[in-house]
Amino acid sequence: MRRVSSVGWWCLWGVLMAGLVVGQPAAAPAGGGKISLQAQGMPLPEALAKVVEQAGLKLAVVGTTLPTDKVDLVLREVTVTFALDQLLAGRGLEYQVFGPMLSIRPAANQPRPGGPPVGGIPTVGPTALPPAPTPAMNAALGALPKPVVDDMFALLRAAFDQPSDRKAAAAVGWRLRDLRPDWREALVRAMPGWWSSWDNSPAAALRGARLFAWLGESRPASTLAGEASRSAELRTQALVTLAELAVVSGDPGDAYSRLRQAGPEVDDQPKAAALAAVARYQLGDTGLAMTDATLAVTRWPNEACVLAAYGELLRQEGNAGGASVALQAALTRDAQDSDALYGTAALAAADGGDPSSIWESFVADEPFSLRSARVRLGVTTTARRQLWDRGGQIWDVSPAGDRVLYADNFHNQLQATDILGHGLATQLTDQETTKTWATWSPDEGHLAWVVGNALWLQKTNSSGAHKQIMTAEGDKTLRRTTWTPDGRLLLVTEQDLRARASRLRAYDLDAGAEVAPPAPFGQPGLGDAECLPDGTLLATLLSEERQAVVLLTPDGTLQLLRPWAPARTYAAPSLDATRRRVLYYDESSDTLMVAPTDGSYGTALPLTTASTGRGARGALFTPEGRSVALSAGGNTPTRLDLDGLTAPVTLRCVQLTNKAAGPEPPRLRFTCAEPRQDVTLALAVVDDDGREVGAAKLPLPSPAEYRPEVSTPGPHWVKATVLRGDIAETPRWYTYTVAPTN
Repeated sequence: MRRVSSVGWWCLWGVLMAGLVVGQPAAAPAGGGKISLQAQGMPLPEALAKVVEQAGLKLAVVGTTLPTDKVDLVLREVTVTFALDQLLAGRGLEYQVFGPMLSIRPAANQPRPGGPPVGGIPTVGPTALPPAPTPAMNAALGALPKPVVDDMFALLRAAFDQPSDRKAAAAVGWRLRDLRPDWREALVRAMPGWWSSWDNSPAAALRGARLFAWLGESRPASTLAGEASRSAELRTQALVTLAELAVVSGDPGDAYSRLRQAGPEVDDQPKAAALAAVARYQLGDTGLAMTDATLAVTRWPNEACVLAAYGELLRQEGNAGGASVALQAALTRDAQDSDALYGTAALAAADGGDPSSIWESFVADEPFSLRSARVRLGVTTTARRQLWDRGGQIWDVSPAGDRVLYADNFHNQLQATDILGHGLATQLTDQETTKTWATWSPDEGHLAWVVGNALWLQKTNSSGAHKQIMTAEGDKTLRRTTWTPDGRLLLVTEQDLRARASRLRAYDLDAGAEVAPPAPFGQPGLGDAECLPDGTLLATLLSEERQAVVLLTPDGTLQLLRPWAPARTYAAPSLDATRRRVLYYDESSDTLMVAPTDGSYGTALPLTTASTGRGARGALFTPEGRSVALSAGGNTPTRLDLDGLTAPVTLRCVQLTNKAAGPEPPRLRFTCAEPRQDVTLALAVVDDDGREVGAAKLPLPSPAEYRPEVSTPGPHWVKATVLRGDIAETPRWYTYTVAPTN
């Protein structure tokens, strides 16, 4: 391997060393968020101790003692599971998290030194069968139907045997998309083991890592890249592969860490330099990132990856002309360069064009990545504008969509500024307290906010005339505020964290007193509500430590927008103008998420990079639905402009109960947002043995009602596939639970 010459060295290594000036993020809260680790020449037990300390976990080592060999690992802004995968890979250990406890034990399928895995190596050939079951495989796959395992094994083996056939790799990705979510998770965990059993060489591991990276599967890619990185010859290639996956997945901190580990000796210098400049830009060091990208173009003027990265950074800097030249130059050298296609489409969208055909080309070339998923959902970021140079949370967008209401943390006041970032900030309050969950009335005549456990109100243009109108009961807390469309009632969420309960309380502006919420908005469990202009209520619904996002009409009809999940998964939901997408803040992982409003599992995406979405509790779609107002990192008012493809069919689950009494399953009712004569919905319950029972095909021009067959107690999965003529969309998955009879 060659050392990078002087210009290339500073272009790359200057980026790699930026971790010294970017700053270290705060430790993540217990059970969620990201951690960082510097374990250079550190014994494994000490490195694990640092991980569990940041994660708020307790370590239990069962049936073994930890090896004391030293690790050489630098991780920045990664998940706890990713850190553990890297620390324990290849050491014959496995881990599991039980609540606050991290348990580490010998792997049931631990390889013997110099020998094959326990249970032997499977037969290789056209008729190869899955490996003989071992305790480790039984634990992961024992509950899955054998045909499902056999099918995935055969598809992965075909991709292994035909490394140059992109169709073979794509078949693995499409099959994973079709699977029941719990089966998919089990298979993804098992697949790196299959791959290594066929060929455990570092070169094969690197090939597998690149395959899984292209499929957007970070866990197996990381596992195999970790195995490849133990080879001195392949170490830098493996780290660059992981860095590329991290950049595409929106985790620049992890990409940065990987490139720093790779150091100055990199086989693919242009790719590493391009990734480093993009990661540095995403981490906020924009000036030096542009310098590094410029140096990279000077050093490698004919490399498509370098030109694409340079064009993307110019685009984000607002230099549309320079970006267009660089991106077109990249496409001239490689017409299928995913980064260049992405930047070109984003540039066209920001210029007011219709880049649908370019988006489709990009998705076809990169079908399984997080970037493509955002494009398909129509939420890829095409422009980013900082609205004010300091501040805090954004809490509201004016009904006209021209101003944002946000907290000025420096002065402890509420301020408003132009949503285009052109105007000055206007201070609206003079009460020097930390204000949260603020909102304008529909006519912008009144302003409400929460301080501690009290609700305050004032006329918008009467700073100093504020008054306290409500307090929380006992040790409960007040949260999100919203107004009914007529501006008469102010609703506020009261939450009991200990009891895992919430409700809405109401204040009548005309009467000047608290009143009961209007039916059906007074039902228990509703919280973080937003009244929409047509009188419907967007809210979270809490029940038995489970939470969902729902749309509640004045007549009591309940539409499930996001499926049941653990409490604190959904906070402050916001709908776009088309009601196709819902934005929410995941308090458990400190992540800003966006998802379709069909109530299905496995379709939520992080809206933007971890550093931007962190702490953005009050993020909102603007009224026209083409932008999101948020506080980047919780303290910088920002507007993100969005674009992408529009789903041809928007499926909505109008009624879906989470639990049913006795053997009778619940009644499910589906509608199509835009009724079409050529659309049919195929429904079936997929049992644990793989059988599809109660299959039905229902036309969707009108609401389709479906009641599954009588079921055994426990959870059940419903597969819903939208059919447009001969075209079948990716299945959507729903779940319900049948409670045992007393």
